[in-house]
Amino acid sequence: MLINAFGLSSIKPSAHAKKLACITGKSVEQTAQFFVGIYVSVIGIVLFSSVNHRIYFTKK
Repeated sequence: MLINAFGLSSIKPSAHAKKLACITGKSVEQTAQFFVGIYVSVIGIVLFSSVNHRIYFTKK
């Protein structure tokens, strides 16, 4: 599963996740993959901006 690659295997589908999945109308796995996708994209944006930040300030 996707979550295991990120070391989040300890997080089981809790009641909160199941409730959220019922609200969104998707299965728990799809909801988990959706949140992992958000998590990965946020980390990517943070890493990218920090690298850009460093390059910008070393040029000055």
